[in-house]
Amino acid sequence: MKYQIQRQERKNWCVVASLQAVLCRRGIRVSQKEISELLPFNSEGVVLNNSVLNNFLARYTLRAEYVHPRKTIVEIDQVLEERRDSDGLALFSPQELTHSSSTAKHCCLVRNFHYPFLELDDPEKRIERIDFGELTSAMPLDEQCGFYFID
Repeated sequence: MKYQIQRQERKNWCVVASLQAVLCRRGIRVSQKEISELLPFNSEGVVLNNSVLNNFLARYTLRAEYVHPRKTIVEIDQVLEERRDSDGLALFSPQELTHSSSTAKHCCLVRNFHYPFLELDDPEKRIERIDFGELTSAMPLDEQCGFYFID
């Protein structure tokens, strides 16, 4: 997918900036501030789960499907291949990749998938490619991290 991703306007607004890019790709113009006012936050950023995301997307007649690579019996690489035309969000713990002490989650857009690599668009910086296994190992078994496919 090709996105016009804007830098996140505030710290911990990676979900907000990613959602703005998804909506913009569909011809829906909305500011990051407007999006932020419709989502629940804690000190680390947006508290995202499938229910929260679907409640937000319903305003735009869109829907999300959540898949966690370690919670599903379906091969996630097959799911990514099948959902190639969907907008995809990847939510993960960057500290697992960078060994930092931060506990905040991070959100990127899935630009492309060529097993065993994912190409991501990051609201903070561009990530050209990341190893699929490395990314999925940075997705803790919680209700936030994983892949969200938007249609």
